Amino acid sequence: MNLDSIIENNFIKFNQLVSHKIESTISMLFTPLTGILFGGYDNDQFCNVLNYNGQNIEYTIENGIPHELNHLAYKPFRENDPKKNSALGQTIGEGFTY
Repeated sequence: MNLDSIIENNFIKFNQLVSHKIESTISMLFTPLTGILFGGYDNDQFCNVLNYNGQNIEYTIENGIPHELNHLAYKPFRENDPKKNSALGQTIGEGFTY
């Protein structure tokens, strides 16, 4: 797996699809304690724990990161949606990638 190429291609495609600028922090880390695979801390940041047990790293890089980027791009638009917490709102917010 060419990690640099995959991530670069994801960001190129992301920037082609999203018309507004996203300011965010994405952390890829190894931790002494693993409890979560992905974690969002705010509207503009998330982390991926690379040494999470049972993680399929290829799937995470190719599908999980773009999924999380989707949250970063569209969460600000969902904040004003009065139905954002409905079942349909949650389904649209999470997408159909998992």
